[in-house]
Amino acid sequence: MHIWFVGIGEPLPFVDKDRLLRYGEVTRHLVRQGHRVTWWTSDFSHSRKEYIGMPNERIAADGINYVLVHSTPYKSNVGIARLFHVSSHARNLERAIAGESPPDIIVSAMPTIEASEVAVNFAKAAGVPVVVDIRDEWPEDYVRWLPAVLRPLGRLALRSKFIQLARVCQRATALLGVSERQLRYGLQYAGRAPGPEDGVVYTGARHVQSDGSCAEAQIERWRGLGITTDKFVCVFSGTMSPSRPLSPIVDAVMRLSRSIPIVLVIAGAGDSEQSYRRQARDHPAVLFTGWLDGDSLGTLLNLSDVVLAPYHPDFGFSLPTKIFDYMAVGRPIVSSCPGEAAALIERHRFGINYTFDRSDEVERALLRLYDAPLLRAQMGATAKRLFDEKFDLDVVVADFAVRIEAIGSRRVSVPPEASRPGKAMV
Repeated sequence: MHIWFVGIGEPLPFVDKDRLLRYGEVTRHLVRQGHRVTWWTSDFSHSRKEYIGMPNERIAADGINYVLVHSTPYKSNVGIARLFHVSSHARNLERAIAGESPPDIIVSAMPTIEASEVAVNFAKAAGVPVVVDIRDEWPEDYVRWLPAVLRPLGRLALRSKFIQLARVCQRATALLGVSERQLRYGLQYAGRAPGPEDGVVYTGARHVQSDGSCAEAQIERWRGLGITTDKFVCVFSGTMSPSRPLSPIVDAVMRLSRSIPIVLVIAGAGDSEQSYRRQARDHPAVLFTGWLDGDSLGTLLNLSDVVLAPYHPDFGFSLPTKIFDYMAVGRPIVSSCPGEAAALIERHRFGINYTFDRSDEVERALLRLYDAPLLRAQMGATAKRLFDEKFDLDVVVADFAVRIEAIGSRRVSVPPEASRPGKAMV
């Protein structure tokens, strides 16, 4: 069958070969299964913040047809420029697909709401099923970035986007979510209970091993920076932002360093980095590394004793990809992520949950794990086993592909007011 994917923001195989995510992997899988795949994406890279091709350029790579729909640029992930970007992408997508021969099924990532509405409208007019894949809680995520006192005004300002989201979810053939929370979000706006074709398809992750010589060189590098075998190594990797509060962790580690040989390695960057550097005051137990390549980060995680997942409950996290990345390396997780992540950790006992703003709880959790090497090993083994069974990207992709094939195997009825896709509104 011919399958369309509509989605921006993910790494593309012909640009970012080092790490593919859900769409990059499932499109390749479907091609290997004998399907024809077209991926309508953007000519502007979300991760690189730069153009990666010519406007509306069509590229064939690895058996997949990519269409780089032109979109305006942006520098910050949250802001007016990002809103202009998604709007321009949707307008140009509508122009680009007008007159195209319909596929057998369309899978559209939400966000963006705007492109998903274009996909849903085209699918309904063509009489083909359309799956809306809920990956984030737009536009509610925009509201969450506002101070609490301004959030009612934010929802009012974005009212048209909430209405648009409801239209998209109500008209989709099926809704998928990257977690139960995201699925519930879509169903809430669809105004219905889950149906047989709705479900959860996790983001998943992949445990990538470095080759031996590269790993040895990286180990020596980290040893030179103080990550030695006599240290209790705690690692955070990711974006430093208000949604990932590191202050309680920094405080806890600085206190613990008076009594145990602990080191906190913060790998990443972000808007909050300077604040955390000021808090740490060049303390020898806190090491900032900046962004790391895959080999460096992989080696660091393998040298770690504990991995840290600080998340603020106000920002809508439930089961982020970082949890899967950490599970893949088989280390206990100290986490403040609410919802499904907290329940998963509690149920399977592969880490310790704490309240996001309580440094005393972080301190107790780290001290408990420091004092119990056998417990650390048991938790790490449980995390890795559960990852292999349920959250490995190969497992996730196989499930995703089966769902797409099942929904795409049937045609939906063409509404009486439209027998073929209409021309784009300009």
